[in-house]
Amino acid sequence: MSDQPNLQQSSQTPKKNVLLMFIVGLPGMGKTTYVNLRTKLFQEINWELSTLSSDKVRLEIMEQIRKESPELDHQQAFDASSKFIKAKYCEEIEKYLEKVQELDTDNHVLFLDRNHPPAIIQDEMEFIKNKDFRSKVNLRILAIKPICIDSFKTPENLYPFSVSFMIKCIQRAAGRDNHETLVGDQKKVATIVLGFFNQYKDFVLEKEALRILGGDELIEAPFTGENKEVELRIREEAGKDLADILRDLKGFAIDQEKLGEFLGRKEVAEAVIENPDVEQTLKISIENIEKCIKLFE
Repeated sequence: MSDQPNLQQSSQTPKKNVLLMFIVGLPGMGKTTYVNLRTKLFQEINWELSTLSSDKVRLEIMEQIRKESPELDHQQAFDASSKFIKAKYCEEIEKYLEKVQELDTDNHVLFLDRNHPPAIIQDEMEFIKNKDFRSKVNLRILAIKPICIDSFKTPENLYPFSVSFMIKCIQRAAGRDNHETLVGDQKKVATIVLGFFNQYKDFVLEKEALRILGGDELIEAPFTGENKEVELRIREEAGKDLADILRDLKGFAIDQEKLGEFLGRKEVAEAVIENPDVEQTLKISIENIEKCIKLFE
């Protein structure tokens, strides 16, 4: 009997390899650009990359809300969509992981194009664990965090990002004119970015912490070309203003007068924060993709 082939096992379809990626950071950091530039690198090694954009999911929800309540403006529809986005986004993750099992290709990457403050990371990890997706596909979960020149510290709290990184996110987000959901002038955009920045208060994401949550690997990638001297000048002139804003910040309710003073500081308003070096970024991207593939060995 032991020499007979296991017909049940041999008839099973091999599981698909699925790499689920998400970036820890802020609005405007360049998440979509990051994944678009790496799509070709994955394609070159025969991995199919798909993106699940929370902005597009939210926009669909907002359009449905405004269809049912046409008297609502953009901001009101945005606010109303918040109570639906969590369930809808998780539903889309589930749809993808169910669909991928029926595809002909074996190797897949799903990039979660969404802001991932600590509460969102925990919610998604719990959802994936409860749905037991690992029994259906060879699933690996990868978190990416930005390389920052330093963390920002106040007398009370620690924030895992530099001030330069945060300001660059505001500059990028305020400079976009075709974003699905994040629209408005500089102060409006800064309010959103700082609201997310504050959600990372005293948050430290290391490999072991990610694995406890249910992830598999943590890598770092450059999203800004930061300069130590620029960072120090910003902190010297505007660090106290920023600390005051964060101390009083509740959700996305920011003292607009204080915010205006912070944004108006010379070192903030005229800050020149470069994009990351192209060659360095490509080198790190190739190294990180190699790490991703090794997760399935």
